[in-house]
Amino acid sequence: MNSSIHPLQNLHVGKKLTASFQANDAAVLTWRKDLIARGFVGLETLLAETAGAFCVGDGFSLADCCVVPQVLNARRFEVDLSPYPTILRMEKVALAHPGVIVSHPARQVDTPAEARQA
Repeated sequence: MNSSIHPLQNLHVGKKLTASFQANDAAVLTWRKDLIARGFVGLETLLAETAGAFCVGDGFSLADCCVVPQVLNARRFEVDLSPYPTILRMEKVALAHPGVIVSHPARQVDTPAEARQA
């Protein structure tokens, strides 16, 4: 998640695709969706082997921290998440963790007011 899927979703990458390859918005969105879906297929398979209460067994780890922003990106780029029930379960578990609650992107000081969580 953190090295193969997430970095390619940064806005800079989309702008670079547009600038360097004249990709239009629809092409960039398609590219993003494909990369996320391909990564999620692998992640869903891996989680089937490693998940317990959390992504890797029963202890909260860095993997759980990475689930939240990647699922946020997937939703942002309109990826169908229905084929990934384990990823969605891990997101739900992570979102309930106190460390994730206080560090959620919508709670950061630079988040626009309309996007903030109560």
